[in-house]
Amino acid sequence: MLGAAIAVAIAAFLLKVIAAQSAGYFLVPLAAAACICHVIVHAKAARAVIPLGRLAAISNILLAGALLFQMEFTPGYNCAEDTLSSVFWRLGMASEEPCILLAGASAIVIDLLLYIPVAVTWRRLLVAAVPRTA
Repeated sequence: MLGAAIAVAIAAFLLKVIAAQSAGYFLVPLAAAACICHVIVHAKAARAVIPLGRLAAISNILLAGALLFQMEFTPGYNCAEDTLSSVFWRLGMASEEPCILLAGASAIVIDLLLYIPVAVTWRRLLVAAVPRTA
């Protein structure tokens, strides 16, 4: 469970770093903080009496999704691209650079909202990991 969380955090963060563009560098520290929190929460949840494998897997999927679907802001024009599309473009695996006509405050809000489901799973993992006294 913890190994999968570490692998997801490292892989998703590396993809985020590859995709980062000059106007979206502020998202890299946010992604780093999210990945560190993810590993810490999963380390605490690994000590739970009840196995939390399914919830941990959902948490891993949601973190990867949040990092891969965040908007990367393209400098120079009013365009954004999700991290996954940006990575494909940078690695030469896409025929043209993607463009999502969404930028500014609304894109930043969407980027932050992607972390809400992840935070919910973290909370549930932490609550489930706390030993109950009779």
